[in-house]
Amino acid sequence: MISSYFFGIIGASLNVALSILLCSQSMSRFAIFLICLNICALHGFFISQTILITTFSHMYLNGYYLHVFLWETVDIPQWVQNVWYVVGTSLITAMWQLTPAPCILQYLIMSNGLTNRRIRSKHSIIFIAYAPSIVMMMLSVIWAIDFIPTPAFELKIMNATRTFYNIPNNQTILVYGLSFDQDPINGNRSLNRSVMATIIGLTYFISYILFFWILYRVRILLAKSVMSGRILKLQRKFIKLQIVQCLFPLFVVAIPFSIFYIGVLFEGVEFIGQYQSIGFYAMPTVQSLFHIYFVKDSLRGKKKQPSNA
Repeated sequence: MISSYFFGIIGASLNVALSILLCSQSMSRFAIFLICLNICALHGFFISQTILITTFSHMYLNGYYLHVFLWETVDIPQWVQNVWYVVGTSLITAMWQLTPAPCILQYLIMSNGLTNRRIRSKHSIIFIAYAPSIVMMMLSVIWAIDFIPTPAFELKIMNATRTFYNIPNNQTILVYGLSFDQDPINGNRSLNRSVMATIIGLTYFISYILFFWILYRVRILLAKSVMSGRILKLQRKFIKLQIVQCLFPLFVVAIPFSIFYIGVLFEGVEFIGQYQSIGFYAMPTVQSLFHIYFVKDSLRGKKKQPSNA
């Protein structure tokens, strides 16, 4: 619980600070970078708020894979809870699904400038860059809906959760999840037979394959570029930021992914769910630190430029 509050507060604060920093007039020339970083800041802020509002934990228990939330408030309509869960789950999977978008955006801008092929508007470029991520996030919505239990199954997994964690009845909790094997009271849905679970796993690999392929294309364009030294330096800094931002989720999210499959394949590993949760808690905080460093470093480079001229 302490870790969720800590990362929720720190993550939200850092992403707000990043947004304020991005509003600086001195960065107005670099709209392409501002777009990507603002989207990342907004994404990180919403995840941090989700972490802060509820204590969220993954759980492997008695043949179930569960998402457990402890609420401090009551009397929230069921449909609001379900919508909140679906949106929150989609935001979490977007941690890796948004990875290729900034690189695609950078490639489109550079390619457009070098080949004189004009895309009609900046909005079109943004849409094309983020289209793969949007499609993958829509798949996550379908997957999250599959985790909404039937009333009978909800009662079953809620009682199991309260018993395992010794949660009193006056504590409001939300539990979403699937059993590893088909359960008739939950419409015979199961994690082992979930096609969407496989698809969501594939989006993890697709995101990184797409990222590294586009990154390779960007590096080729940079080699052919006739940009000014300052802009070229900024482009290369942005590539480095993306690599760092990409590699951190690659390894950090790989840990929760590995834990997820360990939990699916083995029994008696209920305790490892908390490590999966902590990995997700830390993501908005660490990514915002990388982004703030990039912006501050770019601003420092701009201030030094006149003296070097």
